[in-house]
Amino acid sequence: MKTLNKKKVINTLMGIFLPYILIIMTEYIQKQSLSETVIWGFNHLGLLILNYLIIYIIFFAIQSIFNKTTISYLITALIFPIISLISHLKYEIRGEVLLVNDFALANKGTELLSFLEPSMFIKVPIILTLIFIISFLILIIKIKNKPSRKISLITFGILSIIGYFSFINDYTSHSILSIFGLDTDIRYNINSIHKENGVVLGLYTNLIMNKVQKPLDYSKDKVYEILNRIDNSNEKVSGEVKPNVIMIMSESFFDPTVLEGVQFSKDPIPNTRKLLEKYTSGKFISSTFAGGTSNIEFEAFTGNSIAYLPYGTVPYTDMQENIANIESLPKIMKNNGYKTFALHAYDKTFYNRDINYSNIGFEEFIGVDELWNPKYFGKYVSDETFMDNIIKIIEDNSISTNVNEPLFIWGVTMQNHTPYSVANYTDELEIQVSDGIVSEKAKDTLTAYVNGLNNSDKAIQKLIDYLEKNETPTILVFFGDHLPSLYDAYLDSGFIHTRDTTKWNSEEMLKLHTVPFFIYDNYKYKQEYSNDEIVGNVFLGNYLCNYIGLEKSMYFKYLDTLNFNAIRDRLFVDKNMNAFEKVTNEYKEIINDHKILQYDILYGEKYIDEYNKEKTKE
Repeated sequence: MKTLNKKKVINTLMGIFLPYILIIMTEYIQKQSLSETVIWGFNHLGLLILNYLIIYIIFFAIQSIFNKTTISYLITALIFPIISLISHLKYEIRGEVLLVNDFALANKGTELLSFLEPSMFIKVPIILTLIFIISFLILIIKIKNKPSRKISLITFGILSIIGYFSFINDYTSHSILSIFGLDTDIRYNINSIHKENGVVLGLYTNLIMNKVQKPLDYSKDKVYEILNRIDNSNEKVSGEVKPNVIMIMSESFFDPTVLEGVQFSKDPIPNTRKLLEKYTSGKFISSTFAGGTSNIEFEAFTGNSIAYLPYGTVPYTDMQENIANIESLPKIMKNNGYKTFALHAYDKTFYNRDINYSNIGFEEFIGVDELWNPKYFGKYVSDETFMDNIIKIIEDNSISTNVNEPLFIWGVTMQNHTPYSVANYTDELEIQVSDGIVSEKAKDTLTAYVNGLNNSDKAIQKLIDYLEKNETPTILVFFGDHLPSLYDAYLDSGFIHTRDTTKWNSEEMLKLHTVPFFIYDNYKYKQEYSNDEIVGNVFLGNYLCNYIGLEKSMYFKYLDTLNFNAIRDRLFVDKNMNAFEKVTNEYKEIINDHKILQYDILYGEKYIDEYNKEKTKE
């Protein structure tokens, strides 16, 4: 009798306190501060109750399947801390927590782990040990009482009904959740949401944010009204010859000499700097920081903004069917007589590029496994190999390609992808970072990065040297996709005032999304070059069309009417390069019109297609 009572007591205590332990563990792993976790719990008692409810719904769902208490406790105890660990590691890499859409890349887990910095691996065993201890305690207790499956199913059913009306039903959830302090109408930075609501409710809120919202005033008449403002005259290609066009998006390429007080033994990008000074160049405003390359591609190709899509949307994984029907830069190039190639120095299947590149308009796609004579610099295929393969594409097509069918080559490098550590390099590094202003940790990552950057700079010059000798008119568009994840170096040098991305002000956000770009040509395509160009990611494809003088689609012509530079969550850049956290009143109508056309193209009734057909008949 005493043994039975003891087990009942243990069972009851575990049932009461295990969810709280899991909530604390989950929040501690994400926040990396016990005091901050405890303070968060005391200040958000309502959110604790909601977390408690979610954990018990999961527990009884598992219990109803296995009908074994110990196994149910064990699985529940593993789910939440592991999700939090993944979220924390993602934040360390990209400065962004785990999103619902990230689960689409679960099958790429091994590859994603390769992006971790060595210092991050120190945390993983500690956290996993903590999870193991909790799991071991659950197993060692060995709760042998077997609950009635009927009772488990009834309990799960009751909790599911409560959960449905609390979290899913549109008519009741908002009112119920607001009682507990959860705001389901928020649309600000996801890191702030996780910080305020916690990891589990942060994912739930992100799920709500993933709903597509119809823009204000969306209708056929409104779409036609917007399109009627556009100049429908057809552009013609400048000059007598269509040049080959090479477009290179260089992984994490930016100018590290902007970090004040940091001294390098020599300029990491001397060749690029000369090109920036000699040819058309300026500032490229990326829509992401430290990652999200596929989203940058999508925006540059289509002129559609991620900022208008449900938060966390990754078009390459979430919108594959839509992509085939979207107007894009590669399709415009094909319509203008170009043969389209894509080259990526990584796995073709990552972000489903093997499917998406075809849908978006590329006729041929070469991935890492098909590269000719691959060489590595650090962990990834070198940029020298990348440039050699671009040269090979040009050479292989110079004989077979008709003179009236120029090449459009899109390339994405991989060499300077995180992780950054001098341990990744076996050869002696040419560039050293001065002591003093940055910590040893920051110095290690920065030294690794600038040496990779310097190697890329040499590879760029190798391609330029080839193009200089080549008689085929060619234009090279070169830009970085985003800044590298050098948080410690940014902080130590004063580039940012805090590592907490939710506290970056507008000016910091602008700095952390601005990288250099240039457009080189080997035959003096332009009579005059400008070194003060500003191109937002959404407008890059259209900018190239205008630069060359290509006939464009109706939607790309519409992009000419937009007079702002960039938009993403917590960053809006107006025509004068002023940065704001939100869209200013002056631009609200312009932005809403842009949203309307984008919604029509991606999710709506395709009124823009009807408009085009009617104009064709006229």
